Amino acid sequence: MSPLSVIYVSICISLLLVLAAAVWCAIRARNMQYWLPAYLSAKRRDPKVSFSPEQPRHIFIAVCDHFEPEWGNPTKAEAIARVDRWCEEYPSRFSQFSDSRGQVPQHTFFYPQDQYAPEYLNRLASLCKQGYGDVEIHLHHDHDSAEGLRQKMNEFRETLFD
Repeated sequence: MSPLSVIYVSICISLLLVLAAAVWCAIRARNMQYWLPAYLSAKRRDPKVSFSPEQPRHIFIAVCDHFEPEWGNPTKAEAIARVDRWCEEYPSRFSQFSDSRGQVPQHTFFYPQDQYAPEYLNRLASLCKQGYGDVEIHLHHDHDSAEGLRQKMNEFRETLFD
C-alpha cells in the first residue's frame, strides 16, 4: 500500500470514528440508549401489514401541538386571547366533520407543566368537555434525573387535582 493510500484510509477511518462518536453523543444526550435497541429490534421482527381492497381501512390522523399561549412573551391579555380564539374557533371550524361514530376531530394540546395557569387550562377544559380534544402534560425535563422527573410529576399532579 502506498503512503498516500495509508493517509487516505486513515482519514476515512478517523472521519467515521468522529461521526460515530457524534451519533453516540446525540443518542446519550436524549437517553435513547435505553430504548433504541429494543425499538429497532421490534421493528425488524414485526411482520409487514398488507391491505386488500375488500377490507375497510381505518385512518388515524393525530393532531397535536405544543400549546404554549405565552410563547413569544405576549401580555397576559394576549395569551388569554389566544386561548379564547382556540376555544371559539375550533368548534365552528370542525363540528361539521365526524368519523363513522359521529365523533368530531380531537385535538391534543400538549401543555407545558412549567407554564401552568388556571385561566388557560380552565378554558381548554371547557373545550375538551365539549368533545373537541384533550390536554396532555408536556414536561420540560432535559438534563433531569429520575428523581427530578418524579418530583415534577407528583407536584403537578397535586396542582391539577387540588
